[in-house]
Amino acid sequence: MWQERLAQLVTTCHWIGAKGWAPATGGNMSVRQDETWCWLSESGRDKGSLTTEDFLQVEIASNKAPSGRKPSAETGLHTLVYRLFPEANVVLHVHTVNATVLSRIEKSATLALQGY
Repeated sequence: MWQERLAQLVTTCHWIGAKGWAPATGGNMSVRQDETWCWLSESGRDKGSLTTEDFLQVEIASNKAPSGRKPSAETGLHTLVYRLFPEANVVLHVHTVNATVLSRIEKSATLALQGY
């Protein structure tokens, strides 16, 4: 099941890259494997050309990657989302103009988007 989600995430990353929402090595993506593990994009990779090999298994509780490779700088944010929201299965961190503007004008403590 999670392997299928990871493959779908790679397809989504290519789409995000084509839209220009994660320029060069900006942004990062992850998918939950189970309650213990997630797969996170490796630091320094172009999100528009990721493959499944560019994702690292990361322990949600410790932020550690057993492979020794370097996961995204925002690993802690991804794992926090998975700890706080057990129903969350994917985290997409992009840099769209609209998202950047929204982050500057929205004053509420939280912003939950659903149905996308």
